[in-house]
Amino acid sequence: MGSEDGATPPDLVHGFADAIPNSDFQVIEGAGHLPCIETPQPVAAAIAALTTRAKNREHAQ
Repeated sequence: MGSEDGATPPDLVHGFADAIPNSDFQVIEGAGHLPCIETPQPVAAAIAALTTRAKNREHAQ
């Protein structure tokens, strides 16, 4: 989510993420409501990191 998102403020969304087991809440600094369009590189990096962590967890079991 973007740090400058006026439609869904980070503080509100963070509360929802806390309620989801194994969730990964990330704020993209400087992005607004559409970080995947406004800042695609940081979003892609966050998705890649999440995918790597998920694969590592799967192999650890």
